[in-house]
Amino acid sequence: VLGHRAGVPVLDRTPSFAEIAEWAPVVHAVEEQVPLWEPGEAYEYHGHVFGFLVGEIIRRITGLTPGRFFREAIG
Repeated sequence: VLGHRAGVPVLDRTPSFAEIAEWAPVVHAVEEQVPLWEPGEAYEYHGHVFGFLVGEIIRRITGLTPGRFFREAIG
């Protein structure tokens, strides 16, 4: 994921601004997205989904939102 090799650089369906603000709809769209290649096999910048991928990993491991995690861990 951190190396932009997850296979989901873009989503088939573009989320609305309202969905992006709610977080969960975008995470659900990422979960349902079929990778464009086998993860780890190729590189493409994941600019549209990178924050959601990393943020959701943080949320699932720690139970904290990314903002709260970084405030507590770093800030």
